[in-house]
Amino acid sequence: MAASTSARHAAAEHAAEHESHKEQWVFCYGSNHAEQLAARVERDVARRPLRVRPAHLPDHVRIFADTSKRWGGGVASVHPAPGSRVYGTVAALTSAELRKLDAFEGGYTRLLVRVALDDEEEEPGQLLESHVYIMNNPRFRRLPSPAYMAAIRRQLDGRGAGRTRPSEALLVRGVAAGGAVLQLGRWEPAAPGRVQRAPEHAARLDADGWWVEGDDEEEDEEDEEAAVAEEAEDGVAAAAAVEGAGLPGGQALQEGVACEA
Repeated sequence: MAASTSARHAAAEHAAEHESHKEQWVFCYGSNHAEQLAARVERDVARRPLRVRPAHLPDHVRIFADTSKRWGGGVASVHPAPGSRVYGTVAALTSAELRKLDAFEGGYTRLLVRVALDDEEEEPGQLLESHVYIMNNPRFRRLPSPAYMAAIRRQLDGRGAGRTRPSEALLVRGVAAGGAVLQLGRWEPAAPGRVQRAPEHAARLDADGWWVEGDDEEEDEEDEEAAVAEEAEDGVAAAAAVEGAGLPGGQALQEGVACEA
């Protein structure tokens, strides 16, 4: 009996170890280019190269929300937008490595979604199950820094020659209080030291790129408890939408000021 119990324990430990080393895909659309990703999950790429493939998330746009102390401005998230695409890459990580990456993604929730591959390794457009980090609070607060935009461009360069989408990559969008997605500016590689502001919204941004609340937005925030409750409901709805697509809901991470995307 004791030998049988020990054998079962050993089998369970072996299965758990195998599961922790099983690779899963994570969709990267912000600053997580291959070098940063490998450093964060402590991957020795000389021994185990990181598998990265070009992909896009259908029916979403890249937005900027919250603010990061490290980057000195807003950081990226994705937001539903039928007919649009967010271009990026998928990288293969183990479960243990995903848990390490979670520590860098405060303020985000990790969900499972379906992304479409953009390479010829498989049939173009093939859907792939992948993890993605989505900001808990999508409201725009501050323009991203030029350094952060350059990191996004570096991540997109990892898609490979001929597969980057420069115009899409450089747009700066944000979600307003009413839920509308606004185009607030763009970042140009030819002028990498600044983010150009869209003229129609420039008056709502202060000298440091912070969004200046208007009277209509102040009215929306009169009841803080209602706003918090609404955000919580949005998170449940997002998980329900993922489950409705035949995928399990994601793992909720620490809320608060965003670390980085």
